[in-house]
Amino acid sequence: MLMRGTAKRYLFIADEKGDPGLGPGASNNLVFGGYVVAEDELSRVEKAWRQFKADICGTPDVELKSEHFFASRSKHNPLLDRNRRRRRVMAMEGFQLIYDNPSVAPLAYCVFKHRASRALIVEGRSGNPKIDVDTIWVGPFGLFAVFLTNKCATGQVWWDNVSGEQERVEKNLEWQRLKYVSGAKHGLRAIDDEILFFDSQENEAVQVADFLCGVLWQAMDGDEVFLARFLNKYSARIRRDGLGIIIIE
Repeated sequence: MLMRGTAKRYLFIADEKGDPGLGPGASNNLVFGGYVVAEDELSRVEKAWRQFKADICGTPDVELKSEHFFASRSKHNPLLDRNRRRRRVMAMEGFQLIYDNPSVAPLAYCVFKHRASRALIVEGRSGNPKIDVDTIWVGPFGLFAVFLTNKCATGQVWWDNVSGEQERVEKNLEWQRLKYVSGAKHGLRAIDDEILFFDSQENEAVQVADFLCGVLWQAMDGDEVFLARFLNKYSARIRRDGLGIIIIE
């Protein structure tokens, strides 16, 4: 049995980009995930991110989001360079800076909605079809659990802040149902019961997850070449720890 007082601790720091809806006005794709890092090495990731912001924004004390790199017009954009092509290159460099950090393991699920199988589609509360987010959760949480088991470690999920207390409670209840459902593998119990939520404006680690999800989401939106560069390097198929970027259809 894992001893929480002595086992190494890891964090799965996550965000989501896009929405699960399939109707008019919904996003084309959905990304959930971010990265896994040992708790005692998180400061290295934060330090690298702050240096990246200092280099391209002139100061590390800004909230840098993925849309700052891709939007044609963005209020309060902290990037010093306004050239869209160069900002796109910067986004790729920042993405690789984080995922190439030896303290970091990528973990992200990407759903191309137009290619989604029927197994991923359910009826929403309004009666309209949507991507089954509960099913999408199973993969990243399960892979994180296997990773922890292999490391004889424990872990916790940090998530970018949501709309309010009710949504935070709902997400935690859904996670706990997944964790303790009949027949669930014991490995899930290496992950803490409570998901912690943080504002990306105030939390550098969560801000990084927001950025990673946003860049992946942009790469999925009609730029297969851009996406392929990431998959060739960070796909779960080529990594040896069971984590990575995974395309779901």
